[in-house]
Amino acid sequence: MKIISLFYLLNAKIQEYGFLYCLKKGHPYFLRYVVIFYKNLIFHIKYPIRKLIILFRERSILNDFDHQTKSSHTLYAFYDFAVAPATFDIVTFLVLAEIARKNDCCDRIHLIIVPGHDSGFRTGDLERYNERSWNNTKYDYDYLKWRLDNIVIPCCSLLPTCTDISVFSTREEALKFERTFAGKKFPNNYSVYYPDSIIPNDGYHHVKFLFELIRQKNEMPNLKAPKYGIDIVSTWIRQHCGQRKLITITLRESPYTKERNSNLKEWVRFIRSLDEKIYFPVIIRDSEEAMNPLPTELVGLTIFPEAPFNVHLRAAVYQLSYLCLSVSNGPGVIYVYNSKIPYLIFVPSKSEQINLILRNEFPPGSQPIICSAFQRWVMEDDTFDNISREFNQLCEDIENSRCK
Repeated sequence: MKIISLFYLLNAKIQEYGFLYCLKKGHPYFLRYVVIFYKNLIFHIKYPIRKLIILFRERSILNDFDHQTKSSHTLYAFYDFAVAPATFDIVTFLVLAEIARKNDCCDRIHLIIVPGHDSGFRTGDLERYNERSWNNTKYDYDYLKWRLDNIVIPCCSLLPTCTDISVFSTREEALKFERTFAGKKFPNNYSVYYPDSIIPNDGYHHVKFLFELIRQKNEMPNLKAPKYGIDIVSTWIRQHCGQRKLITITLRESPYTKERNSNLKEWVRFIRSLDEKIYFPVIIRDSEEAMNPLPTELVGLTIFPEAPFNVHLRAAVYQLSYLCLSVSNGPGVIYVYNSKIPYLIFVPSKSEQINLILRNEFPPGSQPIICSAFQRWVMEDDTFDNISREFNQLCEDIENSRCK
């Protein structure tokens, strides 16, 4: 309105005195009105033009973003809690996605976490935890949420090409994202509506599918601990370990499926038998028991208390170890999927399901196809004799390779 008023005022002065007279003689307010008029004109024109420029830039960015996400640059990996658990199985899923990324010639992975139908998780998971508990531990949905926040999400940082994570609170949101942005997907025919239709009975995250992909001459990806985690653990090693060889023992002490737990007395006996001048054994306890009082057998031994609750530090400890040892357990996948970490994994006869899977995948005396030279699965109980025999043999093989 102000600029219109100035326009009429200037027009009135010109009609009254004439334009040339106002310009030559300089009416006392004419030039002032002209300046004010043009300033206001520029003000009212400048901001709409600026808004148009900003809008154009935003549209250009959105077009570029849309082009990128729907092109071959990004692989969208959907980890759906309708069919997948909130466990370290996420690691195997990520390794499978990485193989798919390479085959599809994508630059990066964007992990999409889709909530399940049972309070965001897989139906029946909570009941299974409570049914298998042997010490009357009662689990609730907060426990599953804790596993999402402290296991599933942090594990994504171990795969360098997994650059983005989106966690949706509803399946409807995930569906909109899938339809709007997801060009290339893993699994490649995934659908939020029908996740079961493309996932076999044991789930896409299952290790046997990885074995099959490796047989097809796919290179197994390597996980990698974040650099800052490596720096933290390196400082700890310098202060405690010195020049000795770090031996990391991961215990399974879970209150559910107790039959799969580590034989604590046998492991402690093995640890105390090691030459302290050569080796520095450190124990990583199970996160389920890490805050409970230390068992009498472990008193006097070195415990790394932060690792059970921090995936990145756990991965760094494994990566910097001379050798990792454990029974088959969830966190072990972190060193299983790093060909540079020597390890021994014992599969006790009481672990019936795991035993069945592994025995079907490789014949007696051989090793799984994913193992490198100093990585071994031992299909025997974790007794002192078995642990000591396999440990001494693997250490001898490692040292002999360094002498060549």
